[in-house]
Amino acid sequence: MAGRTKQIWMPLGLLLVCSLLLAGPMSCSRARKSGAPDPAGQSLREFVGGPARLVWIQQVDGDGDDPFCDGSRLILMGLDTEDGRGPRPIVNTVTNYHRPMLTPDGRHVVYSRQTTREAFAVAWDGGRPRRLGAGYAAATWQDPATGAVWVYMADNGTSGKERNHAKTLHRVRLDDPSVREVVWDLAKFTFNSLQLSADGTRACGQFIHPRAGFAELPNRSWTYLGRGCWTSIAPDNSYLVWIFDNPHRNLIFHDPTENTSWSVPIGSPPEMKGFEVYHPRWSNHRRFFTLTGPYEIGRPGANLIGAGGPGVEAWIGKFAPDLKTVESWLQITHDRYGDFYPDLWVAPTSPAHRDEAGRSGNASPSKSSDGRWTRGTINPAHLIPRARVYTPAIRLQRVRKGKSDDLGPGGIGMEAIRQQQPFA
Repeated sequence: MAGRTKQIWMPLGLLLVCSLLLAGPMSCSRARKSGAPDPAGQSLREFVGGPARLVWIQQVDGDGDDPFCDGSRLILMGLDTEDGRGPRPIVNTVTNYHRPMLTPDGRHVVYSRQTTREAFAVAWDGGRPRRLGAGYAAATWQDPATGAVWVYMADNGTSGKERNHAKTLHRVRLDDPSVREVVWDLAKFTFNSLQLSADGTRACGQFIHPRAGFAELPNRSWTYLGRGCWTSIAPDNSYLVWIFDNPHRNLIFHDPTENTSWSVPIGSPPEMKGFEVYHPRWSNHRRFFTLTGPYEIGRPGANLIGAGGPGVEAWIGKFAPDLKTVESWLQITHDRYGDFYPDLWVAPTSPAHRDEAGRSGNASPSKSSDGRWTRGTINPAHLIPRARVYTPAIRLQRVRKGKSDDLGPGGIGMEAIRQQQPFA
């Protein structure tokens, strides 16, 4: 494949040493030696058309059997197109990491630890991780009016099958976690695939899995769009949402402004061999997204995501301008360790961002009366006709009455709700 990065090897002895250091700083590094070529960074820069950063989680023992990142044999990895260092640990400690996210300004990485149920932030350029508080980091957002970066955090949820469910979503200031505001507590949600629109008024997610859609913040209503997982929302104010289908091979797009839906296969690289992919996430650029795959270990015909495997690598896909197909791919990792939860940030000053700015149809946000929240210009009447809207007063009752009896675009089930009510 053109532009593919070269494989980075580590001597077996050093790998074993690193794998044994489960609780303290690593004495060895996966970073490239200073002064050596950085093919990974060069390939990424060429692919996205400018400066970029990528963060992901890597399983150090090479088994690749922890795609949900529940264990403690993990390391937080990063790649910067501009520093010449190649793939390197962001934090030199082998421990538990979960769903890392680059902040909208690209300066920090926010992540959670499932083992302790708390969230952290670490500067991209180094330093000690800083605790943000109890709970799970679900999303990050930068206020376009003030420039303040906020981390959206879910409560600790429960154990067992509901471990990824939460009742409350609050946000804290990245620079001062003592500043804390509740933004959603009207219905349970699944926090492992939450993402915000550029203006901060929409949060796509699952309420709860597999009921996918988006919520209007703060604490207004949520709209049901279909069944699936790993929702993501366009990094602009178009409110375009995708839902990852149950076979783990397609994104089902929903465009509320055009009343349309369509399916985009994302398992098309020959290296995926038709197997499942996972962890799809929209970057801060409309054309680029990340995923991992292939997932090919396990019983054929069944969900293979839980098995993972050392062959699971991190990938970047580039949508065509109309977002109807994937026009090209870049495989970032070639390490055979198991790579999970990638997140891509493209510098807003890059040519790629400038070229796309005039084509995405962004709504111009306006500030709310309290001066804190911004609102886009979308007309609620333009929502997809089959979407179901849940308002605070009757939301919980309606969820209990929901029944999947209708198939929407791409085979995604649509709920039939007896009562319907437009946006307040």
